[in-house]
Amino acid sequence: MTERQVAMVIDLNKCIGCQACTAACKSLWTDEPGQEYMLWNNVETKPGPGYPRYWEEGGGGWNEDGTALKPGVLPPKEDHGEEIPLNFDEVYFKGTQEILKQEREMGKGSNYDEDTS
Repeated sequence: MTERQVAMVIDLNKCIGCQACTAACKSLWTDEPGQEYMLWNNVETKPGPGYPRYWEEGGGGWNEDGTALKPGVLPPKEDHGEEIPLNFDEVYFKGTQEILKQEREMGKGSNYDEDTS
């Protein structure tokens, strides 16, 4: 286990919530089987329950003097939000003129409670 955690600081005054930085990190660092739901980065805008939902209530991190790690609770996959299924095969590989669209309505995901309208 590593001794320290890594963080990326993003100026949310310039962020439009597109998650492009998240997609770039994910495509670079999680290309092995079984890593589909791993994220190295996710930009969340507060207030709200956070991402994964209510992650701060899970505990963990460093002890008070910073010398040892405290284990936290691993949130379930549902708290991360579901993967958005898209019809990539039909649009990109079958030569159809169909527009890329979601196959079903999306549930909760990153920034699911954000009012972006």
